[in-house]
Amino acid sequence: MKTPYPANCPPDNQRETNYITWHFNLDDPGGERRLRECLDAPKWKGAVQEFDQWMRNRLKYNPDSETDPLYISEEGIVWLEIARDQLNMRLEDHGIDIWED
Repeated sequence: MKTPYPANCPPDNQRETNYITWHFNLDDPGGERRLRECLDAPKWKGAVQEFDQWMRNRLKYNPDSETDPLYISEEGIVWLEIARDQLNMRLEDHGIDIWED
């Protein structure tokens, strides 16, 4: 049966939907693992965002008093800055922007 409109143009009352379909072979342990990785990706993103924010806040709001239990020494600050930079550099190397929606 021939459609009343070209095959690549939907009628006005239908919308095109962009979607991706992934297939996982759940009989294969590797397929099951890859499915879990995809399903857990938003959780990983949230955890990395929270960790980055925690490091940022520790650096920004470090108490002045060495007697404060949250105080970080100058050497600790340097190491925390290096750790945060390394985390963000590796994310960037993999093309990941944790703050992109």
